[in-house]
Formats: sequence, structure tokens, C-alpha cells
Amino acid sequence: MERSAKEDIQKFDIAIVGGGPAGLTLAVGLVSIMPELKVCICDKHQFKVPDDARSLALAAGVTRIFRFLGIWDEMKKNSSPISRMEITDSAPSDRSRPLFLAFDGAVGHDQPFAHMIPFRDIVAALLTKAKGNVELIDGVEAVSLDNEGSAARIGFADGSAIEAELVVAADGSRSKLRSLASIKTIINDYKQVGLVSTIAHEFEHNQTAYEHFRSAGPFASLPLKGKTSSLVWTETAQNAQDLIKLSPKEQEKHIEEAMGHCLGGVELKQPIQGFPLRLCIAREFVRPRLALMGDA
Repeated sequence: MERSAKEDIQKFDIAIVGGGPAGLTLAVGLVSIMPELKVCICDKHQFKVPDDARSLALAAGVTRIFRFLGIWDEMKKNSSPISRMEITDSAPSDRSRPLFLAFDGAVGHDQPFAHMIPFRDIVAALLTKAKGNVELIDGVEAVSLDNEGSAARIGFADGSAIEAELVVAADGSRSKLRSLASIKTIINDYKQVGLVSTIAHEFEHNQTAYEHFRSAGPFASLPLKGKTSSLVWTETAQNAQDLIKLSPKEQEKHIEEAMGHCLGGVELKQPIQGFPLRLCIAREFVRPRLALMGDA
């Protein structure tokens, strides 16, 4: 049920601002449990499956939620269980990397403690479930919030507005709604960048996640379907810029060295993307008719 932002003010029981996995999961969950609720999701971007190199680790408790919502089978098609985690912290130049810590096991029958799933598959499954059950309002940017009356009112940049009994800010760590509500935050810039991509590799990962702690930050490969893994590489901001400028072949050489060649030769399946890392914690999570969730 998509509508134009130019229509007259509509009233909702719950309005969610932010159409990422957090906001979509909340919306789908609410209408699954209480179908009588009128729920909308608003986002300044178009609702579509993103071209995103990231993958997410979903703990067993989260996968149970998606099973309940009836979307797990579709979501997990390119996933891999994480059945074991191996952690090392020796110097990159060391000839061997003694195992520092390892853990494995399951939380129940056929229930590994986590799964790795491509970000785009999570969004695709949630969007499919949301369409027809949740009002999707895209292309709107919140510029005002009045949450002091009998209903909260959100004003958008194009002059339109909506009202809701409850507004949920799920619009990320740089939340516009949190700012409009004048909620203070604790922010710490780590001056690091998280480099992410998907790699193919020579050896089987055997559903094992590898994490190596380095001076610049952790380097991890997390298992995906087949002989592929999600790469999460933390570097200083300057080193990250230098690495992104390298050719794919040069990047692959650096990846193999950082991994200690534990998965053999690697091939980048997607260009490396960089995301600045920072800590952001809101000092308040709720206000009258307003709640923050996710990174907000």
C-alpha cells in the first residue's frame, strides 16, 4: 500500500521512520501479531533492495523471530550457519598463528548460535512481507516533530504530514527524529573505517568464522554459502583510504596476508566499501509518544 507524500494528512496507530531492517522488522512484527493496527513506515529513500556488500550475523534468537514471521526460508537462501568461531591475536608477520580462543556448539536441535546473511536478502524478504500489510511512504524527509499533544505529528520537507499515536525512530545512528526531539547523545569517533566485501576462497570455511585482532582493529571472515565469506576489516581512516585505492588484485593480496592464508587464495566478488566507525548512544530512549530503536 504505497501512497504519494502529497496526499492529505493520514492518521496511524504507529508510524515508523526508517525503512532499514530494524524498522521493517518492527512493522512486520506488529501487523503479524495485531493485524488491526494501522502501521506505516516512512523513509527519505525509495523502498527497494539495496546494492550493499554487507552481510549481517543473526543470532539464534533473531532467526526465531523471522521464522515466526514466516520469512526465514526465503531470507536464508544465501546464508551459512556459524558453527564455530576461531580467534587469534598474533602479529601479522608471525609464521604461525596459535589459536587464542575458540567456541562452537548449538543452542538447540538444528539451531546454530548464528547465521551470516547478505544484507540485501534480509531487506528483500522483509519488504516482500511488508507490502500489502504496511503503508510504505518513501521520498519523504522529516523536518518537524510535535509529540506533546494527543497524537504525535511528523512534518515532512515537501509540506505533507502524518499523525500517529506512537512514533518510532528507526532512522539510524544519525537519527533526524532524535535530533528533532532534542535528545542528547554520547558520541565518540573511533577514527577507524570498517571495510566490507564478499570474497570467494580456495578452501572450505566449514561454517567457521575467523577473527584476527590487529593493532589497527579486528579482521574477520564470516562464512556465507559455498566457498564464500563476508569480509569485515577494521583499519585506520588513512589506511582504509589507501586500501580502497588499490587494484582488486592488490587488495586480494593484502586480504590473504591479513587472513594468514587460512582460506587459501581469495577473489573479491564485490568492490570493497568503507563505513566510518563511531560510538553513538542516546541519553534517552523514550519520550511522550516517541521511542528510539536500532542504531537511533
